[in-house]
Amino acid sequence: MSDSVNTPRVKNLDIQFASGRLKDFMDAKKRAEQLLRDRATGPSQWDFADVYSNSAYVAFYEFALGYPAEKVRQTFAEAAFAALEVFGLRGTMECRVDQPGTKDYSMTNSRDCLKATCMALIVSKYAVAQQLAELMWDPPKATYVGPDSEVCTTNQQSLAYAVKHLLQSNSEGVNKELRRISNRKGEQQVAAMAKMVRGLAENSDARFNEGLFEVLFFHRKAARRENDPQRFFSLEGLGLSTLALRCGLAKKSELPADEYLPVELLC
Repeated sequence: MSDSVNTPRVKNLDIQFASGRLKDFMDAKKRAEQLLRDRATGPSQWDFADVYSNSAYVAFYEFALGYPAEKVRQTFAEAAFAALEVFGLRGTMECRVDQPGTKDYSMTNSRDCLKATCMALIVSKYAVAQQLAELMWDPPKATYVGPDSEVCTTNQQSLAYAVKHLLQSNSEGVNKELRRISNRKGEQQVAAMAKMVRGLAENSDARFNEGLFEVLFFHRKAARRENDPQRFFSLEGLGLSTLALRCGLAKKSELPADEYLPVELLC
């Protein structure tokens, strides 16, 4: 499908650059999928990770460039299914050849699992979201988790675990994780997402909406200063909103009309 016939959804988008990036990721996705088919001994975690990453970027650029919502949903679904394979294969690869027996967990973390879970929720693959929740964990004393980690902060880990427990109907687990989240500088959006989760857990539309508006506010600020396709819309905001629709806490028509909350992607 030619980008020229679509109306971009993202304001001030460099269409030529975005189209080029979309082509690059589409080509990489096709190569990764072909490699999966050609593997005689069975695909590895690396193979699925390649499909997952490229599928996710394709979906974000398709969204930005105005591709039909159903096409964007299809690509996000492909990303979610690939992510499920990635997380299902945790601990199956050795970390270093000179350290036999040590396992490589570098391709997975709770923060990224939450993103994949939200992709599954957006495209109504609730069973996939629940399976991802089951696989959402970090090794004890994981070195990549810390207050200022660029991979997964302690706040992001607690948020992910809270969503995991929410999908498992474990209210005690939700409360335990939410109490651990602090409103640290630079992580106000995580704290706002925690409000959304609290609203879902307590069936409070007021708390949920308060968190959602804050998520969109902080996402907008970040999108203006970061050139990242994952900033084209709030993945977590939209994903958690699907849970509000699912439990009757909100109606689709009542969700904010906001460029960073594309409800058109929801069924």
